[in-house]
Amino acid sequence: MAEALLVDMSLSVSDGAVIATITAKRDGKNRATEKTSLAAKWPALAREILRGETAAADAACPDCGAHAVTCREVGRPDSPTGYAEAQCEDCGHGIYVVRVPGLEG
Repeated sequence: MAEALLVDMSLSVSDGAVIATITAKRDGKNRATEKTSLAAKWPALAREILRGETAAADAACPDCGAHAVTCREVGRPDSPTGYAEAQCEDCGHGIYVVRVPGLEG
């Protein structure tokens, strides 16, 4: 019986970007390694959508390039702030932004 597949994830910072390194190991050997930059690409896109500079339907996903980004803004009646989330329906990457001003319920 083969040894179980182990997944190791580490985070590091390089030039202001957070880098997630995910390594899959089996039988004590690295089988696959993927590095993903979690740089300011999603925050920048969310800012453009929230400011009305880019429509979510026209936005390209910063990770996979698909035009499948959806955005949801939620306000509360008892608060001057709310939250927003943007996500790519193709690859599943996205961002959740809290304390967005001007989203009264």
